Amino acid sequence: MFEYGAGSSTLYWAERSKYVTSVERDRQWFDKVQAILPDNCTLAYVSVDQDYVDHIKVSNKKFDIIVLDGAVRYPCAQAAIMSISDRGLIMLDNTEWYPETAELLVSAGYTQIDFSGLPPLNSVTSTTSIFFK
Repeated sequence: MFEYGAGSSTLYWAERSKYVTSVERDRQWFDKVQAILPDNCTLAYVSVDQDYVDHIKVSNKKFDIIVLDGAVRYPCAQAAIMSISDRGLIMLDNTEWYPETAELLVSAGYTQIDFSGLPPLNSVTSTTSIFFK
């Protein structure tokens, strides 16, 4: 699986995936997360937006799961469409903040399913969506 934006979700996916590749744009956060990652995770620090978006192409692999939970989500979604396996799904966190990103995925032929509720440490609802074909 591939993840734009590392953190607690990286640890979650590490327990459920054979291998996790993540990219992070915030140096201080990268240092904190890097220090606690298990062996089946690779985390890259990339500060330039276009390099961050394109980091998914470095391995030249197709991913079964791609999580959009970091910076510049619309261009990351465009890259995800090109890097998802035929059986894969794309997850978009905070969908309510990125309606244009959700629309991009729907217009590319993906079905959207929303999960809404109270996230940890927050008093307002949020939505995470999965997109699949």
